[in-house]
Amino acid sequence: MCRKVHGKELLRLSPMSDIVIANCGGFWGDDPTAARRQVQGGRVDYLVMDYLAEITMAILQKQRVRRPDAGYATDFLTQLGEVLPDCVERGITVISNAGGVNPLACKTAVERLAGELGVADGVRVGAARSAPAGTSPTGTSSSHGRTWASR
Repeated sequence: MCRKVHGKELLRLSPMSDIVIANCGGFWGDDPTAARRQVQGGRVDYLVMDYLAEITMAILQKQRVRRPDAGYATDFLTQLGEVLPDCVERGITVISNAGGVNPLACKTAVERLAGELGVADGVRVGAARSAPAGTSPTGTSSSHGRTWASR
């Protein structure tokens, strides 16, 4: 069932629909088996993998200064690699902020991982980034940064 809001169609779930959201943290030092335990634990529609905290962002920025292709949570790839085939097979959507200060490099690494695992055809990756202050994704001027998805 859909309805239109501001000219856009939105999916409306029936009152009886349940959505199961599993969450795991990936902060420096957190449990590296959390994603696998969540996926193996039963029905999951969305797996949210939260990687960022202030100290993590500082570490990622220092890494990116040294290596332009760095700046994302590489341990995300380890956890994701353990569950990605199951997520594709079961239709689980993975949402993460592991891209840190370099979401496009993280996107590339996820796509490479999906290829190595043989599930690239079932994976779509979006990366969000903030627009520089004074600009917008459409190139028009604004007074603040915006976030948008890119391919």
